Amino acid sequence: MPLKGFIFYAQGDESYKNELLKQLKPLQLQGIFAAWHDRQIKAGLWQAQIETAMQEADVFLFVVSPNFLASDYIASKEIIYAYKRFKEQKAVIFPILADSCEWQDMPLSYTEKRMHPTLGEKYIWLGTLQAFPADAKPISNWTNPNDAYLNVVNALKNYITQGGIKNETHHHQSDSYELSSEEKQHLDEANAEYEASVGKNIPEEEVMNAIKEALKNGIQP
Repeated sequence: MPLKGFIFYAQGDESYKNELLKQLKPLQLQGIFAAWHDRQIKAGLWQAQIETAMQEADVFLFVVSPNFLASDYIASKEIIYAYKRFKEQKAVIFPILADSCEWQDMPLSYTEKRMHPTLGEKYIWLGTLQAFPADAKPISNWTNPNDAYLNVVNALKNYITQGGIKNETHHHQSDSYELSSEEKQHLDEANAEYEASVGKNIPEEEVMNAIKEALKNGIQP
């Protein structure tokens, strides 16, 4: 069975996602990796399909860019879930730098108390994980972008075939990870805010702000 991947990307970065899918095609043809993304959603309960794909994912591919960092939905739901799976040692995270941005300080979780070296706040941030392509050089800054994608694909293939990169270069995994009952309650409230908006005429920005506020109030130390 191939490992399953889930691609997190902002809608403004669909071109990066599409190019990544092309570059990943050889791994799919070899039967060792299958990537899922939101364009594979079928008619029906779309949110349930996304959640199922996230639950089944072995690898989370973050297509990181200014658009990615600006997405409230990614920040308040997808990243939190991906990091939870990572801490449970059920999945790994591959941050793929698509374009230049201040990606290092993006929070992954407020449930862990690690002091940021410069901001003086306690949370886990994206810069604690190893980013790709090589030397954390964004794809947009490569003379030949295909070389950047190839670097990403080779790193992923190395992980699949040799148990290579596991985010251990910059971050130590604990043996287990559990949200507290209070944290679970607030995460459920955030999910409920989102689910309640489906099918209703509520502006997306208002919904995302409500989710973000629920998470901030319940999880941030």
